Amino acid sequence: MIPGNRSLPRAFLRKKLVTGSMLALLTAALGAASVPVQAAAHTAVGQSRVVAGVNAPTTTMDQPGPRGLRGKEGRDGKDGKNGKNGRRGPTGPTGPTGDVGPTGPTGPTGADGTGDTGPTGGVGPTGDTGPTGGTGPTGADGACHSINSNIHGETQVFAAVHDGTIWVGARGLTPQVDPFDWTDITTLGVDPSVTIEGACDATIDERTPNQVFVEVITTSGEVWETLCDIDRGDEAVEPPPAPTDPAFAAATLDCNGTWTLVQNQFVP
Repeated sequence: MIPGNRSLPRAFLRKKLVTGSMLALLTAALGAASVPVQAAAHTAVGQSRVVAGVNAPTTTMDQPGPRGLRGKEGRDGKDGKNGKNGRRGPTGPTGPTGDVGPTGPTGPTGADGTGDTGPTGGVGPTGDTGPTGGTGPTGADGACHSINSNIHGETQVFAAVHDGTIWVGARGLTPQVDPFDWTDITTLGVDPSVTIEGACDATIDERTPNQVFVEVITTSGEVWETLCDIDRGDEAVEPPPAPTDPAFAAATLDCNGTWTLVQNQFVP
């Protein structure tokens, strides 16, 4: 390349070199007679100057030549590496609250929880006594139980009431106490017979040595009576036989009459 003209194309340089060679041949033919020509030739070789003739203009290679053809565009270079990520910027301000979304479906019912038992409350003050309630209905008649006895000589007689049933009895007392001999006299008499309803208590007492009175009061307040004969059995025999004797006869009461409502009834 020629100093000062690094951008000149190679075709331009080849043209200039050929011109210099032709000048050298011309100089040899003339015998180098002319100093100016030699100087010119020397200049052409050493300074790259061209002399065409005595009066020819001198061209200096230091002057810029015509612009050469544009070279082809170079290929694109490789992509450079990605640069490092920049630092995280500061957090931006909180945006406005969005609209409330639609209500979601109801979830399944949870299991029942057992809470702790609360403390026991204190006893409150006693309230005022309420008004007396009305009288309740009359209850059913209660069962009556009673017994009464009388002793005459060696014979004991009894009258008793158990659950409304009237009983009489007699027993001997010598030479040992005999077993009871009970007779139900709740209903007495014939044509018509009389039955005591609601008997509650009875008494027995001697009227004569061989006869006793039996009186009964009912739950309604009625008083009834009857007479019973005493059969003393072997109690009247002197001396009485032993109870183990097959001929021994125990004392009994015979109530063969009927029930009579006592005049002038008891009035509570």
